[in-house]
Amino acid sequence: YTKWFWQRLKHHLFLFALWGGVWLLGTYPLGRPLSEGWRVLLPVTVAARCGFASAWMVFTNFNHSHMWNRFLAWAPERNYPLMTLVMSMILGGPARFNEMLFHDLHHGFPNAVGALSMRG
Repeated sequence: YTKWFWQRLKHHLFLFALWGGVWLLGTYPLGRPLSEGWRVLLPVTVAARCGFASAWMVFTNFNHSHMWNRFLAWAPERNYPLMTLVMSMILGGPARFNEMLFHDLHHGFPNAVGALSMRG
């Protein structure tokens, strides 16, 4: 219990401050009383959850598809160097693009591999 308590407490205080800021953005800047903050908080949280859910569905369906595995069989990092460069820049480095390419590896060996880009 005490092993993660302080980390969780810091995390929840951060979230409280973050969502409290969203609540406050829906009040005084818009000329509303403090009790009306939900009018901005609700659409923001719904949009955030819908955006995350849709991005997750696209990512998992794409990275776990037969089409993706056939694409990997053609060694995209060697056959498409420009795509490799662009994706590495977008994702923040070649290690992260490599992690995207071989995403299924962590399903086969989750404890042995972890994150290929060493992000945890």
